[in-house]
Amino acid sequence: ETVYLWLDDDVPGQNSAQKFARKLGLRRCLNVKTRQANFQGAGSGPKDANDALKAGVNLLKIVQSARRIPHEEVITFRDLRDDVLRELENPRQVEGRASDCFPGLTQLLKGHRPGELTLFSGRTGIGKTTFLTQLSLDYAAQGVPTLWGSFEINNVRLAKSMITQYFTSRTQRPATELVTCFPEWAEQFEALPIYFLKFSGSVPMDRVLDAMDYSSYVHDVSHVLLDNLQFMTSGQARGPDKFELMDTAIQRLREFSTHAGAHVTLVVHPRKEAQGEALSISSFYGSAKATQEADNVVVLQHAEGDPPDIRRVEVLKNRFDGRLGNFSVVYDNSRKLYIDTTRGGAQVRKQPEELNKPLVDLVS
Repeated sequence: ETVYLWLDDDVPGQNSAQKFARKLGLRRCLNVKTRQANFQGAGSGPKDANDALKAGVNLLKIVQSARRIPHEEVITFRDLRDDVLRELENPRQVEGRASDCFPGLTQLLKGHRPGELTLFSGRTGIGKTTFLTQLSLDYAAQGVPTLWGSFEINNVRLAKSMITQYFTSRTQRPATELVTCFPEWAEQFEALPIYFLKFSGSVPMDRVLDAMDYSSYVHDVSHVLLDNLQFMTSGQARGPDKFELMDTAIQRLREFSTHAGAHVTLVVHPRKEAQGEALSISSFYGSAKATQEADNVVVLQHAEGDPPDIRRVEVLKNRFDGRLGNFSVVYDNSRKLYIDTTRGGAQVRKQPEELNKPLVDLVS
């Protein structure tokens, strides 16, 4: 049987059509596009079936123009033409989802986009997990299905931290008051599209990817956070082989993010750098392949001379538009939250052109 997919003819709608086609089978799905250049001129068609009906357009003609979803590995410009036009017409949709709690991050990265790999790092005890739980809650509250995999912290402690942040960010009350109204906030937290991996410590990559594939297919998870690479791969290889093992893991996560259309945030510990020395893109543990594969590289830093509760979030690589820079956050211990003190006024600079170039094996 042939399945006709008629979703909104914009960037989010067509991303959803791709997901449905993968689930239902690419060979049996035809995608209906109403704003095709060969239909009524560039971008002039109705947005969806309801608009087409209201406009009195010939629905049969639109349905008959439906085309198969192209194979993921074989395409022509004809397959890309409508998507290119759609991105030109809707640049804000392409930029990604904005962060409500960290506008400085949105200013630098232009939002949270599916299909990207972000590496996140910082020294031990700097507050990496606290920052990422808050950021993931931000997106989950906006409807982004999220999968958390902490290989270092057990899920009870992770969930406790997240529900505390959820409570304090919405009430402005101290974390100690959560226990007095826990049932109410637990009900609200359960309604969020957040899932947890049950793994702990060293886990073979095949098992991790199997759980991620399942979550992508069944729960439509579009944001996966893995904390961290070293714990996940520890003890599975020795000597130089451990670096090859980590490189392979990053490559497979890169492939997953591309094919599943999910954003993967991977925590990678830095090398042992001199105390007080700022981390750079060469500070990541392992080979250079990690930062080459990544779309974004972000570090959480504490600059020498800053107060103890101040952190700087620094973007060291940004493949989307090359914008680099940093913004400051202050840690509110009573609410267990980071507060963006710049409110979108990040310090911006441009990254070297070579960091924007994708790896040959990603485009060959």
